[in-house]
Amino acid sequence: MKRLATPSSPLALYAANRAAEHLTFGEGEAPLVLGHALGSSREMWDQVLQLLREELPVILWEQPGHGESGLLSVDDPSAQDIAAALNSALIDLGITEAHIAGLSLGGMVSLAYAEEYPEDTLSLGILGSGPALPPAQNWLDRAHLVEQNGLSGLVDGTMERWFTPGFNEGSGRTHVAKIRDIFLETDPAGYAQCCRVLANTDLSTGVDLVSAPALVLTGEDDQGTPPSAALQLATDLASPLPVVIVEDARHLTAVEQPGPVANALESMVATV
Repeated sequence: MKRLATPSSPLALYAANRAAEHLTFGEGEAPLVLGHALGSSREMWDQVLQLLREELPVILWEQPGHGESGLLSVDDPSAQDIAAALNSALIDLGITEAHIAGLSLGGMVSLAYAEEYPEDTLSLGILGSGPALPPAQNWLDRAHLVEQNGLSGLVDGTMERWFTPGFNEGSGRTHVAKIRDIFLETDPAGYAQCCRVLANTDLSTGVDLVSAPALVLTGEDDQGTPPSAALQLATDLASPLPVVIVEDARHLTAVEQPGPVANALESMVATV
């Protein structure tokens, strides 16, 4: 996977397939730009990438302080600040229009991007996320905990929230082990900064500014962003796309059920 040069942004961006590596930026099909969950990495999308058509350019980016991305230099950052860093990175690449999507924190940043840069957003994918994930104090407490003690104390509970028991303990054991390792290898400073992003973000008042067709997707057993929240968000967005509730999945749908996620993203891109 080729890292792309983004000197104006702390975020690391990657060409995820040959179509993106050979893309003449500003010409041809607009790319699909995917952001990952808090405590994960670009590798979260590996199985989905295998199912997307080869002709669709796909660019992955990593959250602040995750993988090869640097921390934001903003005090008390929000999802709008990450969206601004992503916009700067895409401008570095000559990309002025893209399909913007993400899961969990990546989905929140995607919504912020669509609100802040509507003319640059061809379509929007919000997977397992929403305009706000309260209560804010929980995220601030988690940031402090991680800065003091690291991530090891959070990993078991996180894997339980991210995956159904059958996947966690059975057919998906290998995938869960990989995601678990990625979580434990995450820089605590990056994790803590992104927790503060979640505490500081409420995009509710800007939802009606989104003009791009929006995909709203969640797992049927996602406890943080349940199907009822996804249905309400789609109503608020007045999206022409159907809400996708992924069966037999919790939060990390891209890992547990990559097929329905890939199909939904392809349908989203096809609306433009």
